[in-house]
Amino acid sequence: MPAPLRSRALALAGLLGLLPLALGLLRGTLTLDAAGLRAAVLLGVLVVIERLVLPFKALLADPHPGRRRHDETGTGPPPGSP
Repeated sequence: MPAPLRSRALALAGLLGLLPLALGLLRGTLTLDAAGLRAAVLLGVLVVIERLVLPFKALLADPHPGRRRHDETGTGPPPGSP
């Protein structure tokens, strides 16, 4: 079974997001059904952020991810390039 979250930072954010749910259960202000629903929504939001938002952000940061930059190869630009 694959892990729902691969990023440690998002997993930590998820644990911090579960803290109010645990406190609500301990105080008795939250039912078990409501806490389970909120935990499932939290997990869904974190998965969407990790699998859709973060890759899209990385794509925006590097518009040509498949191209090599000339200075990375160490050989300079190809002949005939401006």
